[in-house]
Amino acid sequence: MLIYCPRHFLEKSLLLYCLFSLFLFGCKQPDVSNQDATIYINNPRVIAALDTKTGAIRWQKDSQGPAYASMITSSKQLYVPKSNTVQILDLKTGNDQSEISLSAYSEFQGLALANDILYVGDSNSASFYAFDTATGKTKWSFSNKYGGVFSVAAISSGSVFFGNSEGQFYALDALTGNVKWTFRALREINSSPVVVNGVVYFGCGDGKLYALDAVNGTIKWSFAAGGGIDSSPKVANGIIYVGSQDNNVYAIDAATGLKRWTFETGDDVSSSPVVAEGILYVGSNDQNLYAIDATSGQQKWVYKASKAFFLSSPVVLDEMVYIGGSDGMFYALDVASGTVKWTFKGGVFFGATAVICRGGSIVGHYPSNCGSKQ
Repeated sequence: MLIYCPRHFLEKSLLLYCLFSLFLFGCKQPDVSNQDATIYINNPRVIAALDTKTGAIRWQKDSQGPAYASMITSSKQLYVPKSNTVQILDLKTGNDQSEISLSAYSEFQGLALANDILYVGDSNSASFYAFDTATGKTKWSFSNKYGGVFSVAAISSGSVFFGNSEGQFYALDALTGNVKWTFRALREINSSPVVVNGVVYFGCGDGKLYALDAVNGTIKWSFAAGGGIDSSPKVANGIIYVGSQDNNVYAIDAATGLKRWTFETGDDVSSSPVVAEGILYVGSNDQNLYAIDATSGQQKWVYKASKAFFLSSPVVLDEMVYIGGSDGMFYALDVASGTVKWTFKGGVFFGATAVICRGGSIVGHYPSNCGSKQ
C-alpha cells in the first residue's frame, strides 16, 4: 500500500527543483570576459564613458576646452589633461570632483600615475610636474630649460623618464625630481619612452630608435629608420615595434637593435602600435588601421576609414580593438576581421588614446604613449 508522506514529498520536490536549477543555470556560464567594462574617450568637444561591447553611453559631458592628451584612471577617478588644468572626474558618474591648476601659460600633456603620484609634462613652460593625487598639491617640479614635454613619461624602479622638444632626455628620481642622468639627441623627442628589463627605449625626430641603460643612460644601441619617429615603441616578446614618418612600421630585436621585418603603409605612421595575442595594431595617415602578424610582419586585415586618418593609437580588450579618427568618429572593430562593431560620433578630431576599466581597474592592451602602459 502506498503511503503519502508530506515530508518525503517535500524533500523530493526540493531535490528535483535544485537539480533542475543546476541544469538550467549551470550548463552555460554567462560570458564575463568583457562584462561591465567601460571605455573612456576624450577629444576637444566631449568626454564620454561607453560600454565596450555596444558603445552605449554610460555618461557624457562637454570637454569645456582643449583635451588632446590621453587620460588616466585610478580606482575611482578619471584624470583629464586640459590646457593648464587636470580635471578630476568621478569614474562612474563623470561628475566633477576637483582639478589641479597651474598658470595660464601651461599646457599639460599625457598623464602617468604611480604610487598615488600624478606625473605630467608641460609643453609650453618646459617643465615637468609630480602631483599628490590625494591633495592635488605639487610634490615637486622640474624645469628642463630646453623645450616642451609632449610625451608621456615612463615610471620604472624609482625613476621617471621623458624627453622634450629640444632633444634632451631625462631620468629623474620619481620621489624628489632630482636628476639621475641626461642624454642628448639631435632632434625633438616626442615619442613616449618604455622601460623593459632595465633598458629604456624611445624614438626621436632624427629618425633613430634609441636603447639606453635605464640606470646610467649609456647607449646600448640605436636603430636608424628612414624618417623621424614620433610613434612610441611597444615591446612584446623581445621585439620592439614602432612607426616612422617614412611610412613604415618596424620590428626590431630588443637586445641587438637588428631589424626583424618592415611593413609599409601609404603615409606617415605617427600612431603608436599595440600588440595583443600575437597581432600588432597600428593606425596610419593613409586612412587605414592595420592588423599585422607580430612575428612575420604579414598583414592580417586592414580597415580603411572613408574620411579619417589615424594619429591616435589603438587599444585592445578581448575581441575588440578601439581607435579614434580625425573625422571625429570613435571606432570599435572586431580583432579577427576588422569589421566595425560600433561607432561613437565625437564631432571633432580624436588624438588621445582611450582607457578601459572594469571594476575600477585598468584592463586591456595599450600602446606606450599613454599612462596605461600594459
